[in-house]
Amino acid sequence: MDIFIIILLILLVNAYFIKALSNRFVISSEGYLWGMFVVHFALSAAYMVYAAYTTSDSIAYYDKAVAADSWLPLWGIGTPFIHFFAWPFADLLGLSYYTTMFIFSYFGYLAIVLFYIAAKENIRVKPVLYNLSVIELVFLLPNIHFWSSSLGKGSMILLGLGLFTFGLSRFNRRIIALIIGGFLTFMVR
Repeated sequence: MDIFIIILLILLVNAYFIKALSNRFVISSEGYLWGMFVVHFALSAAYMVYAAYTTSDSIAYYDKAVAADSWLPLWGIGTPFIHFFAWPFADLLGLSYYTTMFIFSYFGYLAIVLFYIAAKENIRVKPVLYNLSVIELVFLLPNIHFWSSSLGKGSMILLGLGLFTFGLSRFNRRIIALIIGGFLTFMVR
């Protein structure tokens, strides 16, 4: 049941997020961001099926987070940081494995959007297909969405790199994004 509540919450947060982005940044359209959202979550569902039938680190991350008695002993660089970051969702809130996967998948989606905004701010190209430029087409490629949609290092490091790149795009105004992105990237790797 928790998965339906989280999906609804993610949809509401994303609606606000996309509206705020379209008012503040140069993006192709709100429809494009919704399309990227649909692609990302379709590939997230595919990743969840893939993880169910193969040996996936995400299951181990979730199990370790749920088994922990408290939060602070999980703190560490690398794999322990993923356990630390997953603990509030898995243990404190008692969310299921798939619900936690959807939350981490949303972190991956946010990272891709941050990369997209940085690219749109710094690269000017003309549309090539259906009023989409090469930038928009690159951000619809499935590989980036598939591997950033799991509970694990992929979504977290991509979020860190996305924040860092977004911060570098306008470094004199986005120092917080630079610091948080650098910190996340350091902690995951």
